[in-house]
Amino acid sequence: MAENETIDGIRVHRILSSGEDPGKLTSNIKRIFFADSVIKVIPHLHSEKKFDVIHLIGSSLAAAPELKKLKVPLFATIESYPSVCPKGDRMYKNRTPCEITCTWKHFVECQSESPEIGKMKNQWYIKNNPVALRTIYAQYQKLKKGLDCCHLIAISGYVQRLLQLHGKKSVVIPNAIDLDLYKRERTSTNAIPEILYLGSLTHYKGPMVLLEAVKGLPVHTSFYGDGPLRKSMLRKIKEDNINANIYKSVPYEKVPELYVNADVVVFPSIWPEPFGRISIEAQAAGKIVIASDVGGIKETVFGDALFESGGAVALRKKISCIHNSQIQRKLNQYSLENVAKKLVGIYTSYTNCVNH
Repeated sequence: MAENETIDGIRVHRILSSGEDPGKLTSNIKRIFFADSVIKVIPHLHSEKKFDVIHLIGSSLAAAPELKKLKVPLFATIESYPSVCPKGDRMYKNRTPCEITCTWKHFVECQSESPEIGKMKNQWYIKNNPVALRTIYAQYQKLKKGLDCCHLIAISGYVQRLLQLHGKKSVVIPNAIDLDLYKRERTSTNAIPEILYLGSLTHYKGPMVLLEAVKGLPVHTSFYGDGPLRKSMLRKIKEDNINANIYKSVPYEKVPELYVNADVVVFPSIWPEPFGRISIEAQAAGKIVIASDVGGIKETVFGDALFESGGAVALRKKISCIHNSQIQRKLNQYSLENVAKKLVGIYTSYTNCVNH
C-alpha cells in the first residue's frame, strides 16, 4: 500500500507499523515498543495538522497518557484483552474465563499453567524468565493506564460488560465489515459437506475440538491457519484417519474466496472471543455457521448455531444435523456505512459538547 494517499477525501498517512504476526516473538516485541513510536510521531503531526480527535487501537493505547498532554479528545477501540489481561486471553490457569483484576501474583501463577501467551506458545524461555514476564506485565500496566485517558469504544456487548467489571464506561460500536465482499456464487458442488476453519492453530481457538468432532463423520474439513498446534494436528489427522487438510493462512483480501465453496464454517473458540468477525463474514457469504457460546461470538451468530465451548460431542451433534440448520441474518449493523456513521456521531457529540 502507498505510504500516503487520499481515500474518499480522507488523507491517509502510513507512517508506523507494528508486528504483523502475533504468533512470533519478534513481532510481539515490536508491538510492545510501538507506543513509543506513536508518542514520538503524533505530537509532530498534530503541530502541523491540528487534529480534532485522536483514535487509538491495539497497542497504541499505551501511548494515551502522553498523548493526553496534547489536550485533544482521545478515543480508543477495545477489540482485545491485553489492557485487562497480561496474557491477552482472559483464561485463568487455562480453565475458565477470568473474573478478577489481574495482579503480578495472579499473572505469574496463571501463566505457569497456560500453554499460550496471546497467540504464542508459552515456551520455557518465557514461562520461567523473570525479565520476559516483567516486560509482559509492564505492557499490561501501560495499556491499563491508557484506558483512563480515553473515551472507550467496545466492539461488542461482551467487551462492554468486561470493561464495566473493571470500572470503565464505554459505548458499543462493532467492527465494520464490507459485507458485499462475501456475496459470491459457488464454483463447485461438494460430494460431501465441506467444513471450513479459519484462525490460528492454538489451543484457545479450538481447532483440536473441531478435529475430534469430525472424526469419523462423512465430511471434509479444511483448516487455514498457523500456530503451535500444527504438528500435533497433522499427527492426529493421520493417526485417526480424519478427512481433513491444513493450509497456511492466506492474506485477508483472499479470505472471501475461501468461503465460496464451503458448506459450513465452524468457529470453535474455547476462550471468550471479544468479537465474531468470522461468523459475520460466513453468514454474509450465505454459509451455515456453527460457533461456541462464549464471549462476543454469541452476539454475531443468528439462529440455533451455538454449542458449549470446548465440547467436541456437542459440536459433533451440530455438524451431524447441518442439513436442518437455518440461519437468520441481521448483518446490516456491521456494514462499513453504519459503523462509520456511529463513529462520526460519537466524535461529533463529544466535540460539540466541548465547543459549547
